[in-house]
Amino acid sequence: MDVEEIHTEGTDTLVFGTMAGSLPVVPQAAELHVGGSAAGVSTLTMEYPAVEDHAQVCIRLAATKLSKTHSGARLYNASCGG
Repeated sequence: MDVEEIHTEGTDTLVFGTMAGSLPVVPQAAELHVGGSAAGVSTLTMEYPAVEDHAQVCIRLAATKLSKTHSGARLYNASCGG
């Protein structure tokens, strides 16, 4: 997922962006990749999946607060090895 914007909601972070592949429908460990480095961030859950040809999605990162979106950031399912 190419990260476009983030919003905090309580102790979670909602990440909005464009899909570049597919994410599992069950909660999974996640990694945020920025500028050649990767960091485990939380468990991701698909909040709003892509609909038909529309690739925009919303992912919830449980118990994670990200301070800002980094240009070029990508969010991966940790098991894919992005």
